[in-house]
Amino acid sequence: MSEGRDIIEPPQWHQRDDRREPVLDRNYNPPRVVRYVGWRPCIRCGRKFFSRDVAGVRMCLPCKDGRKVEEW
Repeated sequence: MSEGRDIIEPPQWHQRDDRREPVLDRNYNPPRVVRYVGWRPCIRCGRKFFSRDVAGVRMCLPCKDGRKVEEW
């Protein structure tokens, strides 16, 4: 079962590449997928940002923190 190996995340890549890479927990055989990382559009402003969890983090940091100024 648990062997004490670290979870290794893939490095960030260029924004024009829309792939999503799995983050694997290698303490299991076969390794288990913990989450996926990749570029995704913000659900508020639509700009692409790199997300460490494409299923859980769906807003860019400026929109999430409320620092985004509305352009009316």
